[in-house]
Amino acid sequence: MVHNAGVIGDRVLALLAHAEGSQSEAAECFEDALKFCHRAGYLPELARVCLDYAEFLIDTVGLQSSGNSNHEKARMLLDDNRGISSDLGMPFLLERANSVA
Repeated sequence: MVHNAGVIGDRVLALLAHAEGSQSEAAECFEDALKFCHRAGYLPELARVCLDYAEFLIDTVGLQSSGNSNHEKARMLLDDNRGISSDLGMPFLLERANSVA
């Protein structure tokens, strides 16, 4: 796990870990990316992290079980992405989030 990888680094590391099948490392990197973006107030990257993390959760566990905590987290992340994307005028991320669920 690489810490302090920068604004985009943790999200990219998460995507790479997921592609390599290391789901726990991917989740940890996504959590690091969320914390970093919230702390730094970097909303454009936060919107991307929310969307990629939600897609990861959906890909990993699906959305079939509404009582599942990952399901709820994915929904929350998609809602956060939609709000940020709308506020910042990022229609491409908003469209992508709307196509996910």
